Amino acid sequence: MGFNVIKMALLKGQNFIAVLILITVILFSNLTGDAKVNFRLPKLGKNKDAVQESIESDIKNSTKNSSKKSNETESVRSLKKLVKKQPNSPDAPEALFKAGQIYFEKKQWKKAYKAYNEIITKYPHFNKFNSVIQRQNDIALEAMSGDPKKFLFFFNYHDYALAIEIFENIIKSAPYHELAPKSLINIAEANKKRKKTIETIDALDRLIDFYPEHELVEEAYLKLAETFSSIVDGPDYDQDSTSEAMNYFQDFLYLYPESKKVAVSEQGLANMKEVFSKSKLVIGDYYFYKRNNTKAARVFYNEAITVAPNSPSSHIARTQLKVIDEIIYAHQNEVIEEVKATNKKRGIRIELPWKK
Repeated sequence: MGFNVIKMALLKGQNFIAVLILITVILFSNLTGDAKVNFRLPKLGKNKDAVQESIESDIKNSTKNSSKKSNETESVRSLKKLVKKQPNSPDAPEALFKAGQIYFEKKQWKKAYKAYNEIITKYPHFNKFNSVIQRQNDIALEAMSGDPKKFLFFFNYHDYALAIEIFENIIKSAPYHELAPKSLINIAEANKKRKKTIETIDALDRLIDFYPEHELVEEAYLKLAETFSSIVDGPDYDQDSTSEAMNYFQDFLYLYPESKKVAVSEQGLANMKEVFSKSKLVIGDYYFYKRNNTKAARVFYNEAITVAPNSPSSHIARTQLKVIDEIIYAHQNEVIEEVKATNKKRGIRIELPWKK
C-alpha cells in the first residue's frame, strides 16, 4: 500500500510528500528486518512515464527479494515436514542437512545447531557426518565471536553457553575427530571469558588426560598454570593455587624446553615462587613476633629461602635468621653469666671449654 501512495504522490507532483513516505517505508523495513528496499528517485519533472517506470521496477525488485526470503522459509518447512512424515527415508538426513545450511546462512545459530544435532542423534551413519561435525564447530565459533545486535551496531553478543554446549556435543559424538581436542581448548577459553575458573581447569585437564600426545597439550599446560596463578590471593592466604601453578609451570618447562613460551613460563614460575616464599616469611614472622617461638620461626624462614633462594623474601628471611642467632647468642651469654654468678657465690669455679 505504501508503494501505491508514493506512486500517486509522485504522479500528482507532490514530491515532498512522496519523499516523506519513502523514508518512512525504508525505516520501517530496516526495523522489522524485511528485505532491503532500494529506491532510486529519478529527476522529477514533466516526464511522468519515466517516474512510473522507475517505481514499478523498484517494486518488482523488492517483491523478488521478499519472494526469496519466503521461498527459503517454505523450503525449511518442506524439509522438516519430510523428516517428520518419513523419518526412515534415506532423504531425511539430507533434508535436515539442507535445513541446517539455510539456518546457518541466516545466522540462526540455535536452529542450525538443532538441525545438525538431530542428524547426529538419529542418523549417525550419515555419509556427511564429518561435514556435520565441522558445521557444528563453525556455529560454536560464530556464537563465541559474537554478532552485532540490530539496534546497537557497536555491541557484540557472545553466546558462550551455546558454544560450550556445541563443543561438548562434538566431544561426545566424535571423540576421535580432529576437532575434539580443539573443542576442549575452546571450552576452556569460553569459560575463561565467563569467569568460570573451575570449568576452565576441568576442560584443560580433560585435554591433557584424553589427548596426551596432541599438540594442544603444550598450550593446555601453560593455560592451566596461568589459570591457577590468576586465582592466587597473595601470601597471606591459602597457597594451594600457588602450589598448583608452580607445578604446572615446572611441568611445562620440563616437557617443552624448546617451546617459544619458555620465557613466559619461567617468569610465571618466578612470580609464584616469590608469592610462596613470602607466605613462609609471613608465617615465620607470626611465630617470631606473636608467639616468641624462635624455633618455629627458624623453620619457616629456612623454607622461604629454599623455595626461592634469590627472591626478595628470601633475603628478608636470611636477615631474620641472623636476628634470631643474635638473640640466641645473647641469651646464652646471659645464662652463662648467671651461672658464673651463682657458682661464685657457692665457691665453685668452672672453666667453660670454649672460653679457654
